[in-house]
Amino acid sequence: ETIIRNAETANGVIADLLNFARPKERKIEVVNLEHVLEEGLRLLNNKLASQKIKVSKKFDKTMPKVWLDRSNFTQAFVNFVLHAIDSMPGGGELSVETRKEDGQAKILVSDSGSGYSPEIIERMFKPFSRSRGGPVDLRLPTAENIIKSYGGSVSLYNNKDVGATGLIQIPLVAGNVMASKV
Repeated sequence: ETIIRNAETANGVIADLLNFARPKERKIEVVNLEHVLEEGLRLLNNKLASQKIKVSKKFDKTMPKVWLDRSNFTQAFVNFVLHAIDSMPGGGELSVETRKEDGQAKILVSDSGSGYSPEIIERMFKPFSRSRGGPVDLRLPTAENIIKSYGGSVSLYNNKDVGATGLIQIPLVAGNVMASKV
């Protein structure tokens, strides 16, 4: 059992390394951001249920469609959600919200975990750092690479009361990410 668990961990680290070092070719298309986020959450339904995490969603219904690679962007979003899930080992609440502000599509992934020290937040997006003392986790650095490829940015901050929020921002109009009424 220990060998299998360690092999699975090693396999995950290798997959993360490959995704981080060698981004896949993208298929850019006009997509509804809400649909992409819903798809990402559906992929994690079993994990969320097994860890007793309640999900709330608040999507801006006026959000324009955007140009992006559905699969690529879903991976970045799922990485943020998995990070949030890991911070709530005893269950909790996950909130996903979208906003349209200052020409940006903003996606907020908030958890009810314990939050992070400033030192951990500072290195969270650095490749090969250990944010929780466990194995190397490349999910957030990989997500950051993906989001930056769209001209966007990512950040992580502690909430006032409890937990933390990961913020993904992509421009509605810039480079290959454009607002669309299609």
